[in-house]
Amino acid sequence: MKKLFNLLEEGNIASFGCSKKALPRILLAKKNGRTRIFLHHKMHQNKSDKKEDGILHYEQLSEIREEKSDIYFLDHEALKVLFVDFPATAHYVLVRPVFRFEWFIALPGLIRRILIGLVRVRGFITLETEASTKRWLVIEHLLTDTLHTRLSLSEEVGVQGLLNHLKKTNARYVVLRFFEKLPALFREGGDLDLLVADEDEQVVKNFLQKNPGPIGVDVWTVSRTTFNDITYYPPPIARKIIASAISGPAGANVPAQETAFLALAYHVVYHKGPFAGVPTSLKNIIVNEFPENDYAGSLKALAKKIGVDVPITMEALDEYLNEKGWRPKLDTLAKIAVKNRWVWERFFSVQPTKEIGLGVIILKRRAFTSGSAESMMKEIEKDGRFVIIHTKKFKDEEIHDITNNLRGGVWHVSGENLDEYLPHTAVVVLDVRQARRSYVGAEKSVHDEDIRTLKKRLRKMFDKNKGSMIHATDNSHESWEYVDVCFSEEVITVKKEIESLYTTFSPSLLERIRLYGIFAPRFLAYRISKMKHGMKNSLIRLIMRV
Repeated sequence: MKKLFNLLEEGNIASFGCSKKALPRILLAKKNGRTRIFLHHKMHQNKSDKKEDGILHYEQLSEIREEKSDIYFLDHEALKVLFVDFPATAHYVLVRPVFRFEWFIALPGLIRRILIGLVRVRGFITLETEASTKRWLVIEHLLTDTLHTRLSLSEEVGVQGLLNHLKKTNARYVVLRFFEKLPALFREGGDLDLLVADEDEQVVKNFLQKNPGPIGVDVWTVSRTTFNDITYYPPPIARKIIASAISGPAGANVPAQETAFLALAYHVVYHKGPFAGVPTSLKNIIVNEFPENDYAGSLKALAKKIGVDVPITMEALDEYLNEKGWRPKLDTLAKIAVKNRWVWERFFSVQPTKEIGLGVIILKRRAFTSGSAESMMKEIEKDGRFVIIHTKKFKDEEIHDITNNLRGGVWHVSGENLDEYLPHTAVVVLDVRQARRSYVGAEKSVHDEDIRTLKKRLRKMFDKNKGSMIHATDNSHESWEYVDVCFSEEVITVKKEIESLYTTFSPSLLERIRLYGIFAPRFLAYRISKMKHGMKNSLIRLIMRV
């Protein structure tokens, strides 16, 4: 376990549910990397001691995933996180192998991850504490190559040394937030969050890798998909943030005031969600009562500086971001919603658009330069399942707008020619079966084939390289937004064509009765499945509350 012991000495460590006395001595005497100790707020009631004893507190188990460290130590209530989740950046998780009730909850999740090959148990190690020794069970994460690990900085170099280096090398970057006290960090145990131009990423990372230490540094770039498989900010927004840079405290590049407010609001609403502690009107959302930073207070102060009268609530901030063109499109929000419950509840818990089988397929430039586009079009309509309603080749200026506004601004994969994977042509299609089902309310109860299946089939047939020549929406809700963006000059005409064709598939009364008979059992099964899924999620939320 050489790698484990190297990380114990050099890496960043996070401990949840372990008292300071129970932690290994090696963590408390680290010269490189850092150790952050978290106790649940119920176990750490005297918050005035926080600065004195170096202990932080947390409220929800889901916050454990937000902490980015190389090794996690888990005990007591924190063990339950293994039931549904695994610390996102962990190379190793060490847990106490002693009888606790929480193990009955954690063990099924751990066994499942072992069986599907996500983790493996490496055995036991014994580590010295201040007063004795304790045994730990070592669990290794097998997917660490894909992780966005937090970099670090030595105290000898310090934040000022890093800022001086960035200025000397003319790196294009901004310190995203909480820069008011630089070169000191905004709070004890806090981090430095940098947004860096793609071309300067390695300059920053090389310096940090040569000077590791206890100061945490997150380095985000314009177009690398290192935040839940998407970019940290949509690339057009990231470029605006960097372009707005002004000189701030300690000579740091910081966003201009209005951009700083928008960037922090985006971070609160779409990155942090309920963890930020900002109030929401959504009843199913539990807001964190003990956020690591006073996000609401900071937003209020920034809003006052720039003369903006925006209520500091999740919904009001989201609406303001939308007004300024900073709200991500639905396809990006769908990916954010996987980890952000507020986004899920606001945009996806109730589908406001009727599912009619509408889809928009974007053929990229490579589909045409490779000669595959014509065959793709034939394949779409081959069996009569899908009907092509409208097609459009994009103009150069439209390619720029669509590239920036859809898919979070990311249209290619690393190592591929960017120009070849830019959007070229939009194809609006209608799933005939789904259209007919929608008239009897069965569109959500049957998923034997739909636009997603068509997308997968086209990719399997035509994609020969790492990047795909095809992008497509997943549902009608998303597709209507794509129509607005892709057909901005003829949107009314296209919508009328869609609605007219959809109407032609309206079944007769006898046909509706037949369809009801066919789909009633499936629809009932769907409702039962949805009810079970809701009960499962409620049970998980109950278990994960501490």
